[in-house]
Amino acid sequence: MKVTYNIKLKAFDSELLTKSVNNIFLKLKACNHLLVKGPINLPTKYKRFTILRSPHINKLSREQFEIRTHKKLLVVTSNLNCEKTRLLVKNYKKAVLPTGLSLKIERNIYMPRTTRTSNL
Repeated sequence: MKVTYNIKLKAFDSELLTKSVNNIFLKLKACNHLLVKGPINLPTKYKRFTILRSPHINKLSREQFEIRTHKKLLVVTSNLNCEKTRLLVKNYKKAVLPTGLSLKIERNIYMPRTTRTSNL
């Protein structure tokens, strides 16, 4: 049986995100018992705001702002009974991240399918 960990990182600053993902990727790649795929770019979310500059008279004078949320994904695969991987993931959950960076780890267990034989 295999266990996959989906590590999603989000940040407003794309350079900070890229540096952090590459750093995590190199640390995970150094472990020989792990299979690492990524970093995979996920769609960037845009949030746009339009604000009136003048509160009274000038309705046409407006200012526009936008917030971009960049996301990347790392997929780590290992054996189910591997204690090293559990400790590594637990350390990443507890790690102090740079300001503006968030980390979310999801765990999925995949069991191989068994073939059924029928008496026909």
